[in-house]
Parts: sequence; C-alpha cells; structure tokens
Amino acid sequence: MRRVDLAWLCAVATLAGGCATASATASATAPAAPPAAPTAGAAHAGHSSWSAVRSGTRQTLFDVACLTASRCEAVGAAGTILGTSNGGRSWRTQRSGTSADVYRIACAWPGSCYAIARPATILVTHNAGWSWQSRTLRIPGVGTATTAPGCSMPTTAPGPAVPCQVGLLDISCPSALVCYAVATSPAGYSTLSRPRGSTVWITRDGGAHWKRQSLPPTVPCAIGDCAGGFAYPLTWVTCLSTGLCRMGGELFLGCGRCGVLYTVFSTTGPWAPWTLLGCLRRGMCGNGYSPDAAACPTAARCYGVTSLMPFDGDNGIFWSDDGGATWPGAVTGVHPLQYDVACASGQVCETAGGSGSLFRTTNGGRFAPDRGPSRQDLHGITCVTSDVCYAVGGNGAILVRH
Repeated sequence: MRRVDLAWLCAVATLAGGCATASATASATAPAAPPAAPTAGAAHAGHSSWSAVRSGTRQTLFDVACLTASRCEAVGAAGTILGTSNGGRSWRTQRSGTSADVYRIACAWPGSCYAIARPATILVTHNAGWSWQSRTLRIPGVGTATTAPGCSMPTTAPGPAVPCQVGLLDISCPSALVCYAVATSPAGYSTLSRPRGSTVWITRDGGAHWKRQSLPPTVPCAIGDCAGGFAYPLTWVTCLSTGLCRMGGELFLGCGRCGVLYTVFSTTGPWAPWTLLGCLRRGMCGNGYSPDAAACPTAARCYGVTSLMPFDGDNGIFWSDDGGATWPGAVTGVHPLQYDVACASGQVCETAGGSGSLFRTTNGGRFAPDRGPSRQDLHGITCVTSDVCYAVGGNGAILVRH
C-alpha cells in the first residue's frame, strides 16, 4: 500500500473514532420554521461590515468554506488553495497537487474539507489543509476543455476564466466522513438524444472511496407543453448535518413553447436513495425556475440564484418553502447577476455576484444591497454566523464580514 493511502486511512480512522457525527458545512443549521417569502427592499444591517483583505494571489478565486469562524479555505484557478486560521487577516498558500481550476469546496468540523478540481478530481484534507489527497472520478463525456472560452456550454458566471457547467460542479458534506458531489456531462444539456447526463457521487469513508449513486437517466414532467422525458443537468447540492440533502439544476429547452425544465432530488441520509422531489417545465412566460446555485439552511426553506431568466430581462434571488420542490417566486431588481448564496440560518442569507455586488437578508423576507469594498466579480460566499461571512472572486479578491 502506498504511503499516501496509509496517511489517508489514518486520518479517516481518527475521524471515525470521534467525529462521525461532526456538523455539516458552516452554512448548515438545524431545521427551523420557515420565514415569510422574500421581497425586494431594504434589509436591516447588522453590526458587522465588509472589508477587503490581502490574499497573496492574483488568481481568480471561485469558492470559500469554513471549519470555524476563524479557520477557512479558499479555492481558485490553477490549483490555488489558500487557508486562514485568524479570521481572514492573513492567508497562506497550500499545496493542492494540481494545476487544474479548483472550483467548489465544502468543509466539516473539525478539520475535513473536500474540493472539486476541474473536471473530475476531488481533493480531500482531514488536517485543515496542511496536506491534500486526490481521487479522480470517471465521468463520461467530459474532456479537459472545461473553462471558458474552451467550451460552449452555459456558465454560472459568464466571463473569462469561469468554468463551464460540465464535469464536477458542486460538493456538500453532512459530516466529516460523508460527502456528495454532483457532475454533469454535455449529454445533460441535450434536448434531442436524451442520454444519461448527470451523476451524483458519495463517499462514506472520508474520501478514500467514491461511489456513483442511482439516478434516472431522464425525467418525465407532467406539467408543460413538450412531450417525453428529458435529460437534465445537476449543478448544485446542499446538505444539512441531519443528513438531509437536496440537489438540482435547470435546462433551457429553447425559445419555443418548451421554455425551461428544472429538476430537484432529495435524500434523507447516506444510505437512503435519491428521490425526485420536484420536476417542472415552464413555458416562455413562466417563472419559478430552479437556481444555478442554492443553499437550504432548513428542511423547508431554500434560497437560490440563477443566470437564466431569459424572458423577463431581470435577475432574481429564488426561494422555496417546500424544501426545494418548487421555487414559486423571486426577488427581482437584483443587479448585477448573482453567482452564489450562503445562509447562516433560515432568515440570514447573503448572495455574491458581478462587480462586487452583495445582497443580504436578516429576516428572510427582504434582500437589499450590502455595500462591499471590491468591484471584482464575486464567485463564492459562505456565512459562518449572522455576522461572519467570507466572499471571494476575481484577481484574488477576498472579502470578510465581521
């Protein structure tokens, strides 16, 4: 057995001995009663505010996740991984072992983080980023050209150096040992041949082994005006420490009558199957799209942002009161486009987007612009508490709210 495997198994054994019930990522909280539906308007500002900190890199940063309010990991282009242990005041470069774009990351206490290296590799640490191990998954139909302008698939955040929506796209961990990753091949965007295009992977042993879980190759949607089943992409996954996870994605079917298809699945735990929670087609004038990125801080309440609102000329922050089965409305008047969303509770959430834009709610009912110090596009955000959040973006930008 190679030394790397011995180190991995030792870390997993330590976790299994006392940390198998570790909490989920910082944004996951215990279920609570859902708040009122969001509306556009002014949100009450908290006592904290955003400040920019030096990251030590000019690489685009795509995501950030935290183990505690002061210990966090940021990931980005060209294999970039940065860590802080002092609340973001300083960041150190970590050796990722890859030159690929590291696109998404999820962390679980006490020291486990899982990151996606494009297009099909998962990086794992169980010592808070001091060393990383890797596993490459077999995702059919996904090549190496997964970064714009290298491919023509839709993107969650249009612009240079932003990965296309193929390959591994998101990751979430209900505990230090259990983690889910979702992936989409080009077939997931096909409206003609309808082949299998989406996969979900699970590890139950701290990342040493990953298994592909069962999903239907196509989904039939009873509502809408297009016949037949459709392939579907999976672009996001979000989990609670209880084991409840939701995942989904949306497919633009064209400018005819078909409109948009969205699909959402759920599972109640690592040994439970994924079930179809919601699937709906909307016509050209319909709303209620599923988001490109989502956070479900409670069993009932979810929030999301999308890059696909082609019919009303507006951007929005989506919400769901039935656990993600339906997304019946949106907060409109959101400019520029928002790329990510994070929640500290069912009522306190923040989004991050283009040109340094941030939107915040503290009551689950009103989102308002939250002034930040950067004009760089912000691609990822996480909130540890109501007052402590981190956002990352272009040119190595890192913002800290405290």
